[in-house]
Amino acid sequence: MTHRALICLTAAAALLTACGNSSTAEATQPAAQAATAPKAAANAAPKEAEMAKEMAKDMGPVAEISAIPSGVYALDKTHGYVTFTYSHLGFSEPIIRFNEIDATVTLDSEDPTKSEISATIQAASIDSMVEKFDNHLRSKDMFDTETYPEVTFTASKLIQTAANKGTMTGDLTIKDVTLPVTFDVTLLKAAQHPMKKIDAFGVKATTTFNRSDFGVSYAAPMVGDEVSVTIDAEFHAKPAE
Repeated sequence: MTHRALICLTAAAALLTACGNSSTAEATQPAAQAATAPKAAANAAPKEAEMAKEMAKDMGPVAEISAIPSGVYALDKTHGYVTFTYSHLGFSEPIIRFNEIDATVTLDSEDPTKSEISATIQAASIDSMVEKFDNHLRSKDMFDTETYPEVTFTASKLIQTAANKGTMTGDLTIKDVTLPVTFDVTLLKAAQHPMKKIDAFGVKATTTFNRSDFGVSYAAPMVGDEVSVTIDAEFHAKPAE
């Protein structure tokens, strides 16, 4: 055996010995060390479980608008979403959203059909997650956001069709064109907010219309003229002034 081979064999043996000693050391750690596993976490578990149980009570499925008092409710802007989809040449259905929206509901919980609803969208906040496309959407070809900075909606007729469902018809204005649009609305929940301890409710609303009716007709109908709009929104009671 050469001197070089002897050195390599010796080094390999030393390495195997070191690994073996390490495994043995880990395997022979005192049982008492394992017993020191986080007792604090175990003690806290019942308390956390009780808190979760109480939270679940607060978050139960309540979808009766009469569960909260009448008053003025403002959109929770951290939980308000307006998105729309359309057919792109039949190959895909892009999902586009607006990032800056505001809405107010003056609620009559005894007779929801008498409630008042209005919303405003900053058109330039349109977001496709593709900067080049966003710039085109803001251009004169599409929303022309410099000339028409806002999209607005004001409800004019509310119809309750079930305990947690109804329709909302109102005036939608895009690029200074105002037309009636009807949304199908589902009340998701109406109750006291479990963390903020204020009255709150959440809704989902959907509708479809032709964008060309509002002067946004670029590439239609090759690129879908019909758009499907979805609104998901939480509203919180405004404090009394």
